[in-house]
Amino acid sequence: MSRLHLILYASRMTPATRDALEGSIRDILSTAKRRNAESEITGILIAHSGWFIQALEGAQDAVRERFRAISKDPRHQELVVLGEGPILARVFGAWSMCSSILSDTDRMVLDLLGKKASFDPLTYPAPKVFQVLTTVANVHRSTFPTGG
Repeated sequence: MSRLHLILYASRMTPATRDALEGSIRDILSTAKRRNAESEITGILIAHSGWFIQALEGAQDAVRERFRAISKDPRHQELVVLGEGPILARVFGAWSMCSSILSDTDRMVLDLLGKKASFDPLTYPAPKVFQVLTTVANVHRSTFPTGG
């Protein structure tokens, strides 16, 4: 059995993606849920202030292969890996992919960001970004316990 692996990354949305964000998220989820389930990959994707932040977890080869495919997606640019490595257990195991579009009124998550005037995940240490994702996952877990 392959060890569990995690990749955490951030990327900027292209202007076209940002202009049609809800449709873009629907399209991303439609593909991601199917492909991730086939590869036993779980994770979460959030979209906020022109950024995507995503965590992918699963077998190392499968996660890296999925990440390579994601990196070629034209809906985003300036992709930066914030963290990568082995993990002991899945954090986002309830979903083949959970997604959330955050709003400025999402107090629980924004409190973690220190209420900065602007949101730039590249200015936060990886553990802080991961904390944001797990907080969003916990909110979704209570709302959609069998998958989002």
